[in-house]
Amino acid sequence: MIDIGEMRHRVIIQALAEVPDADVGITPAFTDVATLWAKLEPFKGVHYFETKEISAEITAKATLRYYPEYTITAENWLKCDGIRYRIRSVRNILKHNEWIELMLEEDANNA
Repeated sequence: MIDIGEMRHRVIIQALAEVPDADVGITPAFTDVATLWAKLEPFKGVHYFETKEISAEITAKATLRYYPEYTITAENWLKCDGIRYRIRSVRNILKHNEWIELMLEEDANNA
């Protein structure tokens, strides 16, 4: 199904946490969860993903091997080549625990 040669992008799965800052406020901070190989491909045109909870513009799709030691959810983020994406959905392809597909929305505040 997936040609292993297409897994040429080094991606970092990140978790977002809120940490107290010096001004008695809260600052978002990203922590790295896993560094993995993936197939990352932009969508041509505009695709919209809608569920009860969200309506998002999907700008890319990532395909990764399934790793039981990492729980990747729509609460995580993906970073590749300095670009951060919000993970909007996670799909276990064919439910075989071999590959997962992430639908991504590029972060407007990329950093």
